[in-house]
Amino acid sequence: GILDVMQLLLDRGHTRIAYLGEQDREGAAATLRRDAYREAMYAASLRIDKGWEIECDGQYKDAVSAAHTLIESAEPTAICCYNDLRAHAVYRAARQLGLNIPEDLSVVGFDNQELIAPLLMPPLTTVALPHSAMAQWAVSALLDEKADSDYSHYPLRFRCPVVERDSVAEPKG
Repeated sequence: GILDVMQLLLDRGHTRIAYLGEQDREGAAATLRRDAYREAMYAASLRIDKGWEIECDGQYKDAVSAAHTLIESAEPTAICCYNDLRAHAVYRAARQLGLNIPEDLSVVGFDNQELIAPLLMPPLTTVALPHSAMAQWAVSALLDEKADSDYSHYPLRFRCPVVERDSVAEPKG
């Protein structure tokens, strides 16, 4: 998921990649996605400067404000977002700052939310969650004779494909 979309940004020549995340309240998704961003940056021998990561709560207005801060302080060429709603906030902040996506700033999301990702202008490059495979696993686990086992003690990983649209370009200069 995040590793693949980060590789896409790296392959396009981005080295100043910021991350707009979610404060981890419940579950591990926020932590896992942030850690994958860090792993990709370290694997590419890129340092993460102070201010390149911002995590905010679930309020949209706070995400727009955080995106403003991220764009103005980190001056990234690309932003990797925790989800498509965070990416929408980046689009809004970029527009308010007079930046064009992807010419001035590449943006990637996560979740492939059908009411956000394909409808943004330009349409958002994102990561799709395999909802069908996840549901099939859950049903199988419930019906399995080992259903008494506690599956919550280990994380499951599903292949999450990148859905390439038009929000990523090579950085300027």
